[in-house]
Amino acid sequence: MRPAPGRRRTRALSRTRASVAGLLSAALLCTGSAAVAAAETSDPTTTATETTAELASAAVEPSGLLCPDGTTPDAEALAVATPEEIEAALAAGEPIPGCDGTAAAVEGAPDAPADAVEQPVSNVEPATGETTEPTRDSTDPAENAPAAETPASPGAATLAGALEITPMAAVASGAALRGGFEVDGNVTRGDLTGSTGDDWDNVSFDSAIDGLKDTTQFSGNNTKEDAAPSGWQPGTGTASDQADIDRIWAHDRVDGGTQWLYLGFSRDTGSGSIGYSLELNQRSNVTNGGGVSVPNRTAGDLRVGFTQSGNGPLSLVEVARWSGTGTAGSWSTVGFSNADILGFSNVANLAATGPFPAMATSTFVEAAFNLSQLDQATTCTRAGFVQANLRSRQSQSMTSQLKDYAVVPVSIPPRCADLTIRKQDEAGELLTGAEFTVSPSPYGGTSDLVVVDGGANDSDGTADGVISLRTSVFGQYSVTETKAPKGYLLAKPRSQSWTAAAYQQKTLTFVDPLGTARWTKIDETGAPVAGATFTLAPTGRDDDALDLLGADYRLVVTDNGANDTDPIAGSLKVEGLYTGRWTLTETAVPAGYDPQRLPAPISFTIGDETPNSGARPAHDLGPLVNHRLTTVTIVKTVTPRLTPAGVRPPDEPGAGWQFHAEAAADVTVQGSGLTGSDGRTVFSLSIPAGRTTVPLTVDEEMKPGFTIAPQDGSNAVCTANGEAVAVTNGDPAADPYGFEVAVPAGSAVTCYVDNRELEAGVDIVKRAWLVPPGQEPTDGAELTSGRYQELVFDPEGMTRPDVVSGTTVWWSYTVENTGELSLDDLVVTDDVVAPMPDDPICTIPRLGAGGSFTCIGNGPVTKQ
Repeated sequence: MRPAPGRRRTRALSRTRASVAGLLSAALLCTGSAAVAAAETSDPTTTATETTAELASAAVEPSGLLCPDGTTPDAEALAVATPEEIEAALAAGEPIPGCDGTAAAVEGAPDAPADAVEQPVSNVEPATGETTEPTRDSTDPAENAPAAETPASPGAATLAGALEITPMAAVASGAALRGGFEVDGNVTRGDLTGSTGDDWDNVSFDSAIDGLKDTTQFSGNNTKEDAAPSGWQPGTGTASDQADIDRIWAHDRVDGGTQWLYLGFSRDTGSGSIGYSLELNQRSNVTNGGGVSVPNRTAGDLRVGFTQSGNGPLSLVEVARWSGTGTAGSWSTVGFSNADILGFSNVANLAATGPFPAMATSTFVEAAFNLSQLDQATTCTRAGFVQANLRSRQSQSMTSQLKDYAVVPVSIPPRCADLTIRKQDEAGELLTGAEFTVSPSPYGGTSDLVVVDGGANDSDGTADGVISLRTSVFGQYSVTETKAPKGYLLAKPRSQSWTAAAYQQKTLTFVDPLGTARWTKIDETGAPVAGATFTLAPTGRDDDALDLLGADYRLVVTDNGANDTDPIAGSLKVEGLYTGRWTLTETAVPAGYDPQRLPAPISFTIGDETPNSGARPAHDLGPLVNHRLTTVTIVKTVTPRLTPAGVRPPDEPGAGWQFHAEAAADVTVQGSGLTGSDGRTVFSLSIPAGRTTVPLTVDEEMKPGFTIAPQDGSNAVCTANGEAVAVTNGDPAADPYGFEVAVPAGSAVTCYVDNRELEAGVDIVKRAWLVPPGQEPTDGAELTSGRYQELVFDPEGMTRPDVVSGTTVWWSYTVENTGELSLDDLVVTDDVVAPMPDDPICTIPRLGAGGSFTCIGNGPVTKQ
């Protein structure tokens, strides 16, 4: 034999359901034990698909088939072989005639042209409708596939059409989509030409590892399918070859109303014949006395028996349903069709992919089970399957010895529509005790179904905020909340729709809110007022709020503070109010507002019958008015005295003057009364509601040297909001500087008070006298009494007797207080008589306004 020229591993583009499909399946096993059949063509663009008859009559070129060792098969042996013999060898993965016990490879297969069109895979499952979680694409790719092309030359016979290089995994003959899932003997998606289905590498699944030659196997003569699981005996390493299960994977879905279970498992080898049982249970396994994990059976559990011969497809041998309990019962067989299962083992080695290990040829098995047909239950007669038990048998017989087992969890709903009603608050916490009406009743009849959480028609009988309903009467339903949990409002909307369909699980969540109230704070002008504090108290009788919180409950609400959820100053909102009657009371006013002139408490009801109640909008209590404190502002001015030059300076603000204010006992007066640098002081008055005017008495502490300066006879002039108000002077004897003003409630009164600085003046008269020796006066009064001769000076000169130089002359100094102030510690000096400053003529301790005092002095004179 001559060495083979360079070769490539190829994959056929087209397949048929007949023998060509078998040839093409073998053609994919370039690295396995099967030969790949292909014929060289003169036209590399040819991609025709031929029938079995055409293949049988085609002349097979010896150079078109190669043995795996690179040699061509023996020409004589190949020439005498029939096409059927070659096809059978290729399909079975056995050596073709002319090879020394090895499978053939393809020689000279041309590359597929760039524009070659892949032919659809036969038996690709047609679309069946909507697919539930996870979403699948069930579109049939064959519908849009182009027709097969005619061979370019009738003399160039082809076994499987044109071949192309591809990285896709090998697929089993007869591989197809089932429920949008590729059942093709491998774990990777996209290996079926024209398919957009899923495979194990892109779906969620449950899995378990049993291991090879493991300790969780069976032993004992009575460990058989129909024996009681309680008596199944454990073994180690008793299973071998196809019976030794290594790993298991399970995935399920509902596609277009059909329920599918996909099972994958790996085993030690793939040769020989084998039987398996798949048992689906509604309860998790238990451990028997021998330490074996065994089914915990319930009426309605399902057992599917299937077999495999060599590397062939899986076949059903039994479908049975359990009647009875886990310890007492029996299997009853039901009718089935092999169309309800599609399964294969891998026709080539599988490389490791993600969580899937590398698996040798025929050691990976996958199958799709049509549970809608196998289970055949048309009503809700069972719970969901939660456990899958896969068991291998010594032979294909259902009565043969069990060898190994693997257990994997599943979540397969029954052919029911399941509804879960969740009742929760706005924070997502479950609420108990709600009531609902389902219309029409999912259990049949003419009346609607009333269901109470923890009560009537609640399947678990527990008040936990969750209600479960199940029906096989499919169609449209309306679920309406008719009674909310205690203290809560009904959900909005109160009704939700439910479309019940087979295998569907639906959750309806009803969110019940608590009540919300809001209000605003304004002053008399309508301007917003910020900073008020309120209390909310439940005040109804026998209603939810009072029952849940108690009569002593008080909720303190502060504008933009505690329990206020409205960020705008002057706007308040309180959430989380139980249903019932509440009373809102303002307890603290903003600064500058009258605490005695509060708005009246407001009572309101949170309930479903209240138009504004509910989640949104809030119950609006409207604006609440605050009244500003009544104020009396004293404006003090001071008029200075005249300067020595007789000029009066301008008035000045009266800083540091003390005023006092008093009102009736029910009126609160606040304020220091001490004027500031601007001459002002403010008194704030809190006046009880209902009072329109209150009298306020004001007096001041007069400073020495000052007096009141009446204005049109009044000690003060007052205005309120620009209008004059009545002022009455205080008692002249008891309160000569005070006044009383009539203050309107809520007004801003300003009173102007003027004080005048008292004037000061002194007049001194100096006179000279001749006093005879020995007749000296004792005081000024005596000197000026007329007893002595006065020396008079006038513009014409001194009228006097002759005065000799050295004569002693007496002087009188009469000091008169001409001002409005009493003068203290007056000192009279004369720089002629007493030129030294510390040698005064006299000192006057105090001289009252209008008073006078005369002091005397003497001394010798020099004649001029």
